[in-house]
Amino acid sequence: MTSADAARRAQGAEALPVASLALREAALSVACGALARAALFGGALALLLRAVGGGRLRGGLAATLATAVLAVELLSFDRRFVVGREPRDLHWSAALRAVLERELAGPYRLTTVRNVDIADAGRARTAGLDHVGGYEPLQLARYAEAANAVRGAPRGFLTEIVTPHVPHPVLDMLGVRVWLAPASFEPPPGLRTVAWIGERLVLVSDRALPRAWLVPHALRIERPGRRLRFLRRGPWDPRSTVIVEQTMPNPPPATAREGRVTIVDRAPGAYHLRAESPDGGYLVLSEAWYPGWSATIDGGPVSLLCASHLVQAVVLPPGSHDVRFVYRPRMLPWGVALALGATRVPLGLALARRVRARPAPLSPGGAVP
Repeated sequence: MTSADAARRAQGAEALPVASLALREAALSVACGALARAALFGGALALLLRAVGGGRLRGGLAATLATAVLAVELLSFDRRFVVGREPRDLHWSAALRAVLERELAGPYRLTTVRNVDIADAGRARTAGLDHVGGYEPLQLARYAEAANAVRGAPRGFLTEIVTPHVPHPVLDMLGVRVWLAPASFEPPPGLRTVAWIGERLVLVSDRALPRAWLVPHALRIERPGRRLRFLRRGPWDPRSTVIVEQTMPNPPPATAREGRVTIVDRAPGAYHLRAESPDGGYLVLSEAWYPGWSATIDGGPVSLLCASHLVQAVVLPPGSHDVRFVYRPRMLPWGVALALGATRVPLGLALARRVRARPAPLSPGGAVP
């Protein structure tokens, strides 16, 4: 690391404690407000259901009131979290789009240097490109921890957005090829300027890895703290070494020769790859490891490894193979079942009310039994 790179990281590290405290306070305030609103509207719905069950409120009126309660809840949420944008703010200029489409053929990812330009994450989504940063309320803990390793922040630092200032092996592993920076940004070693459009610099890292690649060696580091320190400080090259969390029963030979991976097809949550390796190795996919992902080689299921704390890998045997990675959320069927069950609750209450209100049948003599 050069003295300039060290200065950049030191400058960012000085602001981390203050930023972390401010973010935690803001997050606590938002969470308390959200819980209070949820309790208020949940209580209102519970009272409505109780009134329907007790026969004090007709079903049609109860449905209207419940709809009104939910509409008010959604509108109050919308005012706090949903911000409107002009259509022109959702797209880059034609010149910048042309440069990005040319440099991001691959596929690769891009990043933004300044926090104030994080709207680039949304513009990337509009353009069909992958941005490594951006706010995500359900952000994976492993992603935040890897991002903190890049920034030199503590493992538990509250990370909302990822805005790196210097190249790092983790960014290479994530395939961060294009960097968007202000005109005043001084490119560190490892980045080259390919365009200057308006007040933006477009820089490219030639060290960015593709979406999938083969690695000959693995290093086992079981403890997360040690693993993150190694990711942060190295020496580590994701091109030659993958970090695993368990002992491999049949590891590839230490003298594995170089192989090749080709993306046959990809879609959200699905990759079809063609891998060729004379000696085998570890096939790494730069997608976040998460329960619900599975992998097959030549149609047969294989163990999916959490690689380098964040991404995925499988052990590839020698030869040419058809490899597929697929994501199917495990809890989705349960969620659908619960939702369908919840829709039957008001129907059951209404049916029970009708049964109780039905007049009793007359006896053969005309008297009520």
